[in-house]
Amino acid sequence: MTNEELAIKIIKEETNLNEFQVIKELRQTARLSIFQAKEVLQKLVDEDIIIIDQKDYAVLLKNQLCNWNYSETDDSWETGCSNKFQLNSDSPFENGFSYCPYCGKEIIEN
Repeated sequence: MTNEELAIKIIKEETNLNEFQVIKELRQTARLSIFQAKEVLQKLVDEDIIIIDQKDYAVLLKNQLCNWNYSETDDSWETGCSNKFQLNSDSPFENGFSYCPYCGKEIIEN
């Protein structure tokens, strides 16, 4: 198993880990230096496999997310799973949505 595959396995098995926790797990499991572990995560970011949420440093697998974009044209949210959702006000998160009602994946707003 490559270090990248190990990182993905850690992220899948241990949900809600932050960047520092994933690095710690990689260091312990694969006996990597802190720099090597950071390089593994950066490679996965560069390859568009994971996202590191800068707000809370959560590490998320991109294929487990539904990317929602606000469209001012029709005052709705376009989902990553090719649907549209209209809210009376604010964003999905401010309305209590964490998961997409269409595909069930975790929502990330843009």
